[in-house]
Amino acid sequence: EVFERELGVEDPRRTPGVYLHGRRLLVSRDIGASMRHEFTHRMHWADMETRGQRHPMWIQEGLASLYEDYEWTAGGSVRFIPNIRHNIARKQVDAQVDLRFEKLFGLDSESFLAGNARYYPQARSIFEFLADLDLLVPWYASYCEGYEIDPSGAKAFERVFGLPLGDVNLRWRRWVRDRGR
Repeated sequence: EVFERELGVEDPRRTPGVYLHGRRLLVSRDIGASMRHEFTHRMHWADMETRGQRHPMWIQEGLASLYEDYEWTAGGSVRFIPNIRHNIARKQVDAQVDLRFEKLFGLDSESFLAGNARYYPQARSIFEFLADLDLLVPWYASYCEGYEIDPSGAKAFERVFGLPLGDVNLRWRRWVRDRGR
């Protein structure tokens, strides 16, 4: 009822959660993965607002999806763990239907959200890849610093990896395959 009445969601049974920044409203069906996803949106919006930046949807949803499943290590840090989205991303890579980074990073919000079942797994996987290589924080710092020059995020990958974007894309594809299912 809340999804329909308050949020105008057409098919609420298919919507696990929503965060509407303009209303500062977070609604989730559970206190697990969906809540973590939407809460990450809230935190990311706070950071974007502080910086005066509006990150593209692939970054917003990729980060939120990343925090759906993780565990705390003995040292007190976060380790992201694969979820069903990894298997989907791997199938896309195996079938060679994943989007090249350049194309994914160039999608406008409407196009990204229209293909959410296809794009969320790849976006999450890219951030999981960064985290696995201990490059998530350096990438985000580089991205925010260079946002005015390249809001897509592509140049931040080139800076952090010291490689052209196409080579980083190939490295990610190998990483996805090497992880298994």
